[in-house]
Amino acid sequence: LLDEKEALSRQSFVIGISSTGFTDPRTTGNNSTRLQTQGNAALVPEVARTYTAGIVLTPDFIPGLVVSMDYFQTHMSNAIAFISGQNTAVQNLCIASAPTYTSPLCSLYTRPLSPGDPNYTTPANYPSVIFNSPLNAAQQQIEGWDVEVNYTFELADIAADLPGSLNFRHLLSYQPVNTTIQLPGASPTWAVAPKTRQTTFLNYAVGDWGFSLQNQWLSGFKRNNAMVTATSQNYAVPRINSYNVLDVTIDKRFDMWGGDANMYFTVNNIGNTRAPLAATNGSNPGLFYPTNAVHDDTGRFFTIGLRGNL
Repeated sequence: LLDEKEALSRQSFVIGISSTGFTDPRTTGNNSTRLQTQGNAALVPEVARTYTAGIVLTPDFIPGLVVSMDYFQTHMSNAIAFISGQNTAVQNLCIASAPTYTSPLCSLYTRPLSPGDPNYTTPANYPSVIFNSPLNAAQQQIEGWDVEVNYTFELADIAADLPGSLNFRHLLSYQPVNTTIQLPGASPTWAVAPKTRQTTFLNYAVGDWGFSLQNQWLSGFKRNNAMVTATSQNYAVPRINSYNVLDVTIDKRFDMWGGDANMYFTVNNIGNTRAPLAATNGSNPGLFYPTNAVHDDTGRFFTIGLRGNL
């Protein structure tokens, strides 16, 4: 709870002031009060503990092969989250700290009476100000794997009459955990994003010519970012499908004005793959083609270019 001196000191961080109706479960009062959106000078730096481990394999029995694997895990227990005193969960967590009301969330309400006053739970203690403010209240956990495979070899190593060289490179990122707990005791939420992302490069070079494929694949994922209930996070189509895009490039190297040059022709998204539908909210389906931020709905397009070192 804020005393008068502290409440005045926070005025310098005010972003906006308005009036709002508010039902107060602590005093059962239902009235209009001041809603104040502001900063918080008492914030402390976020501190995260990150653990990583990795390994690189270069087996002698497969020359030219390099495999690297990295594991990462991050825990943050005092993450900054913008919290509204109008939130029912915030109100309940403050009340749960009775009779002292020492929860940091109670600082989002200014009341005329102090804890211990016999009239503290009566309408006489209806809050005079409700705050929307950032607090060090959230927790976040991220965990995953990054894998890279790189293999280059001459086709003549397979058969003497085969020309050229082949390079295979594969990048994989697997992140099964990306969870946030916005408030102490609140249910966790998670990122609405693919858990697995893969990009594969295949390059064939023979003489001055090159032929390249680049394939990007994103796994499917759930639309909900919290536990499904009968009244929330309950989608008619609960999953977004996986997404795969293939780009093709042909290039030719040659001499130009005493320097090296490279002319290339690229077809991006050669299959003209459409991004899966992902409506941003319930009010706009059908008005445009909504996609998730991780998807690109540009469609097939062509690029012709010339690069050179003179």
